[in-house]
Amino acid sequence: MDFVKVKKEQGVTTLILSHPEIRNALDGRMSQSIAQVFEELRDDEETKVVVLCGEGKAFCAGGDIKDLKNLHDNKTPLETRDSVRRMMLRVLGGITGMEKPVIAMVRGPAVGAGFNLALACDMIIASDNAMFGELFVRVGLASDYGGSYLVTRLVGLAKAKELFMTGKMVDAKEAERIGLINQVVPDAELEKTVYALANQLAAGPTRALGIIKTQLNTAVDKDLKESLEAEAHAFGMLIHSDDHAEGIAAFFEKRPPKFKGK
Repeated sequence: MDFVKVKKEQGVTTLILSHPEIRNALDGRMSQSIAQVFEELRDDEETKVVVLCGEGKAFCAGGDIKDLKNLHDNKTPLETRDSVRRMMLRVLGGITGMEKPVIAMVRGPAVGAGFNLALACDMIIASDNAMFGELFVRVGLASDYGGSYLVTRLVGLAKAKELFMTGKMVDAKEAERIGLINQVVPDAELEKTVYALANQLAAGPTRALGIIKTQLNTAVDKDLKESLEAEAHAFGMLIHSDDHAEGIAAFFEKRPPKFKGK
């Protein structure tokens, strides 16, 4: 994989953006590798949870400027549109379409496309040294990698316009306060906190977690009737699952459940 490392341990797979010399900035090769890893992990029975992080002192510094210049110099606007669209759909679709929890572990800057990559994950836990920003306007661009969709859903239209139109940076505490991320912890406790959550989810009912993720990701695009139909369908399947039977047995036997993802 180009600039991506993968580690597996006890149901938790860690995907590491690994180009620290340029603060893990995204180029075409890294994006392709990210997409490929998520496509492979989707059906990997060993993987129950994915942790996405960056190597070194940054999560991801956004798009690689050299790669952006190459697009400008060597592709037409329509060629650029088609190339970027294909890659964004692969990467974001891989993260959001995977019926497994994905946790972003962020230290240092997560900006532009790198910020949006984190926002596509199911939860973001950040170090107290993390910084976030939609900096596209600083180089004369508008959002990519789903930022316009993801940020507006999280913080509302007015705040989204402020973040994108000014290109301002926000620290981890402010990002948590306005609902962009889930939790801020001291840098020394970041990995411990993330992997405690990842291990908790990895021990959970895999099928139910996957369906919960799908239900919530699509909830704002459904009306109440459509949501009830989706919930009824999921309930009908899950109530006959082995994990549900184990959950009921554990409840009556007053012990922790031992889910197997079936």
